Amino acid sequence: MDAEADDDRAPDFLRKDFIHRVRRSDVRYILQAQLRDTPPPPVGNHELFDPSQPWNEYWFPWVDMFEIRLNEVIDDQAAVSRLEMNPNRSPECIRIPLATSPDDYASLGHARAIVYPGARAARAAVPPPQNN
Repeated sequence: MDAEADDDRAPDFLRKDFIHRVRRSDVRYILQAQLRDTPPPPVGNHELFDPSQPWNEYWFPWVDMFEIRLNEVIDDQAAVSRLEMNPNRSPECIRIPLATSPDDYASLGHARAIVYPGARAARAAVPPPQNN
């Protein structure tokens, strides 16, 4: 998204603000999830996998899973670059459902599982960003 014409903030103002907040205050995040049993086979293109439809919060309430508190900024870009999000490395109970066609609701997650390792390798081949 491009900045508004009258927006004179630096392009990295959000990054700088985040660093300032971590160094000067208490930055906390709570991971919440909605839990739902997998439907019995055949699962197919079940509504459970439709990312455009929210789940009923009465039947599937949000549950606090854990809290993260940040109290320091990691300045070591090499250490940060070793962090990875790999959807293929998950426990059996939350494995990625496989799609059988591009029209399956599960195709987005399935595609991510295929694309992420290649994207990670491509990012590793470029010079690291400037140090904070």
